[in-house]
Amino acid sequence: MSLFLKAYAATTVDSYEALRSSVELRKATNLMVACISALEALRARCDFDPSKVGVVLSSVVGELGSSTVFLESLVKDSVARPLLFQNSLFHSTLGFLSIRYKWTGPTLTLGNRRETLRASFALAEDLIATGQCEECLILGAEESVSYYAPAYEKLSPPEGILKAGAGALLVSKSKEGSSIELSLKESVSSDANSNDFIESHELFRIATILQQDDKAGLENLCRELSFDVGFH
Repeated sequence: MSLFLKAYAATTVDSYEALRSSVELRKATNLMVACISALEALRARCDFDPSKVGVVLSSVVGELGSSTVFLESLVKDSVARPLLFQNSLFHSTLGFLSIRYKWTGPTLTLGNRRETLRASFALAEDLIATGQCEECLILGAEESVSYYAPAYEKLSPPEGILKAGAGALLVSKSKEGSSIELSLKESVSSDANSNDFIESHELFRIATILQQDDKAGLENLCRELSFDVGFH
């Protein structure tokens, strides 16, 4: 099944740090703020009906920063702080966004290592094909925590070092208002010896290339990720 890209956005730490001054986001996690920044940029391009959109939020490491703070507090003070524990669960990220944007359609979180982006796209295809939503938001967000930097360097391929930020794509089965068509090729089985850790920031890379209007770059990246891309 092919899906048509209606809107896209990418955001980095530099572009969303200003949101931290907002009173309503004072207890929001880094991942929540990153997603909000990407969604606001996307809505500026093309708004969507919250009652008709499905949402797939993907991340390889999830709420890594919140988990780290929770565990540090537990070890240091021997206290399991409930709010920190709740925010350490990736589902709370999506719950926070759902309340903020009043989404009433299907919302799902997932992380599938190297296949995270493909799995997100396949899930969006399924939600639309089965009539559960008319359009779907595919979000990818990652958080970089300096404490784990050595592990990132060992686990990530050179071009896939985890960075902080988020990417968002709004897709639909209707090509009205869209000039880009995306479809999954059959999954390419990875070498058993290959590194099995990659960021879902591939979504960020796609959105960034789109913002640069780099068709050749998008074609090359989609080929690398086993996507077919067409321009209309």
